[in-house]
Amino acid sequence: MSTTNYWHRFTSARVGRRRGLQAAALVGASAAFLAACGGDDEGTGTGGAGDSGSNGLVTRVTDSTKEAKRGGVLNWFSATESPSFDLATANLSNNDKIILAYNTLLQVKPGVMKASDREVGGDLAQSWEWSPDLLTLTMKIRPGITWHNKAPVNGRPFDTEDVNFSWDRVTRLSGDRSQIANVVNPNAPILSMTTPDSSTIVVKLKYPQSYLLGILARNFGAKVNMVPKETDTTFDIRRDMIGTGAYMLSKYEPSVGYEYKLHPGYYEPDHHYVDQINQPIIREYATGLAQFKAGNLHTWNVLPEDVLSVKAESPGINLYQGEFASNTLNTAFGYLPGSPFHDERVRQAWSMSVDRDLWIEVFYNVANFEKEGLPVDTRWNSALLMTEEGWWVDPKGSDIGEGGKYFQHNIEEAKKLLAAAGHANGFDVPVTLPVNASGYPTEFNAQAEVFDQMMRESGFRPQNQQIDYVAQFVPQYRDAQGKFDGLIYKVGTTVADDAVASLGSRFQSAAGAQFYGFDAGGKGDQSGDPQVDSLLAKAIGEIDTERRKGIVKDLERYLARKQYLTRWPGGATGFQMAWPTVQNFLVYRGSAAGTSVGSRLTPYYWWLDSSKT
Repeated sequence: MSTTNYWHRFTSARVGRRRGLQAAALVGASAAFLAACGGDDEGTGTGGAGDSGSNGLVTRVTDSTKEAKRGGVLNWFSATESPSFDLATANLSNNDKIILAYNTLLQVKPGVMKASDREVGGDLAQSWEWSPDLLTLTMKIRPGITWHNKAPVNGRPFDTEDVNFSWDRVTRLSGDRSQIANVVNPNAPILSMTTPDSSTIVVKLKYPQSYLLGILARNFGAKVNMVPKETDTTFDIRRDMIGTGAYMLSKYEPSVGYEYKLHPGYYEPDHHYVDQINQPIIREYATGLAQFKAGNLHTWNVLPEDVLSVKAESPGINLYQGEFASNTLNTAFGYLPGSPFHDERVRQAWSMSVDRDLWIEVFYNVANFEKEGLPVDTRWNSALLMTEEGWWVDPKGSDIGEGGKYFQHNIEEAKKLLAAAGHANGFDVPVTLPVNASGYPTEFNAQAEVFDQMMRESGFRPQNQQIDYVAQFVPQYRDAQGKFDGLIYKVGTTVADDAVASLGSRFQSAAGAQFYGFDAGGKGDQSGDPQVDSLLAKAIGEIDTERRKGIVKDLERYLARKQYLTRWPGGATGFQMAWPTVQNFLVYRGSAAGTSVGSRLTPYYWWLDSSKT
């Protein structure tokens, strides 16, 4: 859909919502009148999420693990391709391949018929214990682990030399080494990782680290993955993958696709049902959608706007309701000396320019789903993604405090804030957009254009430029920690599936690898905010989960006022599609909608029923 069409949908939705509110007001007044006259007070009610299958469109998620059969070839897909398989330097386009082939010391457990609560379990390490002072973690290696049977490793056992080599390589090459390794950054937590004997791993910390287990369970994006000690000598990790994971890369054709075979020596007896996974590289959304409808792919990430039409055209495809979905993009402001975004009133005005409800309605197709009787729940992001169950504070609720008003769409108030900050006539805002970027949504350009239109309504005048993602955007903008003009939209990263880790990577001035470069004094010195750093330090050192949640919520309330960065609006419960052959679809789930389930990929839990379509 073109950007013009998206903006037309926004303006049309605004008119429709205004008329709907007027109608609701009339209905409410009529109901009050009838009640006063003794009218019927029983009501008819409406169905909740539990009624999702009542209209015949939605297939109920069913756990068929007990009936699972092994075998078959899963035709999945890959929307991206990376020039290198190296775990230390690979970008987001390699995550799905890495998780199939490699393991970490620990893993995040999936949720069953619900979102994962991010409990950590064993993987290559089968058990662990903490020292009383919480500065030493001792782990025991799981016996019987073997590498993929490919030269030069040839299926040999996984051992402590691999652990030592992998940790050394993390400290030298990992893109996140400054957030993890103290030898790189004196503010990072891990002092050392050693192996005193053939079955033991000892991790020493500089300070208690509440999400260390999550760091060791992060299985993609330049984290603490285990690689064979032959790497960089007789094994070129840039050109191939040799891991301990459930699936082994058996074939790769550049620009064509990937083929994986089941690793017969894999340690876990359960799941990993299919014998082979094919991942054709399909960069064009329309091409993938056509292949899916033709039955050449078992599943495809169908955009919300296309879900209903695909179901109508191909009624044999199953439609499932999943978890909340929200992308991880953030609006990052430039904080060079003299930047207008040093004034929090300007940042607050930008946030109030965003019509979050309408954004979610349009880009998540909410109104059209509801017309078909499909229940959709929506949420706004705070400084945390709204998928952070138990940690997220709802910006619409009273618990967010006085900062909640800066999430409300209010053009007049935004103009007043700009005027108070000395910009009564608005001002030009350079907006730098990446080209050929990985990790961005399919409709990113349309979404960016809609933001432009929203900004103009308040007095911001966006001046757009597009630059290459790898060569220019990453070093000059994404990783520049606010040392640029204007604003950008960038994907956030984290070293662990953990709310504190997510906030720390963005807001912690000393150790945040993706620190956004603000400073409380507005000097442009990237020194951060002492209040933010203090709360993060408390949360990082607090092992008790409930107390840590309280600290995080206090930080969210503070950040709601400051608006040092603005997460993209939010999201909605989504719908996913697959052919009936795919069983256990959406039974095992991650903490949010996506291809990752805990530390595994969704196909790891699927099985193929050849008797179905």
